[in-house]
Amino acid sequence: MKALAQKFETPILEEGWENIIASSKVFVDLSRDKNGSLEDRGTAFGNWVKSYLDWAAERERLYSVHNCFVADRCEVDLVSNWLSAFSGQSPAVSRDYGIEEKTLNLLEDMRIKARTFTFAIMLPPKKIVLENRNEVGLRGERSFSFRVMRSLLTSALLRECRGLPVVYVPGQPFSVEERVSRIASVIQKLKPADKHQKLILSLMPSLKFYTAISFEPFKDVVVMMLA
Repeated sequence: MKALAQKFETPILEEGWENIIASSKVFVDLSRDKNGSLEDRGTAFGNWVKSYLDWAAERERLYSVHNCFVADRCEVDLVSNWLSAFSGQSPAVSRDYGIEEKTLNLLEDMRIKARTFTFAIMLPPKKIVLENRNEVGLRGERSFSFRVMRSLLTSALLRECRGLPVVYVPGQPFSVEERVSRIASVIQKLKPADKHQKLILSLMPSLKFYTAISFEPFKDVVVMMLA
């Protein structure tokens, strides 16, 4: 991501998952605490749900501030992560926290935002994943089976974004320079004639815990925006 931003001289919209991951950890820790109260767990679960909505609201604000940028994550990532986290909840929990209604709203917001993007670039999940942490200390998910599931889910959600072209980068490992060169070549071919139209390459890794701003082997998708 940094290499792309430097090449195209654009700012980076950071991943911004810290609150989502922190809220998830609080809920998980309370769920494992035999002395924790049901009320505390309920509050933590509600905060975890809210963290996704907060991310969407903050992204909408950032989109309105910046005319061009490289974005680490987009709404497709958010919905993919949301479905992985909340689709298996009981009917009572779904009802109490409005999960189904929020899912519909997030899906619609994803489709609306996708109409402002020019295209997405997606990388396949890799079998070999090294232990690694990103700039904010978040660990990448090492389960290949989980990454395959998330990759398939992300691909399905991309198909929900009608009219959004998706460029699939081959799975063999490339250096950062090779990937930037390949992506730049694609951009030159697909960039719209209208120079004022925004361009987005969305970065969507199939990870449960995310690493930010890098072209590591287990990344799935890369997305950016240029004016």
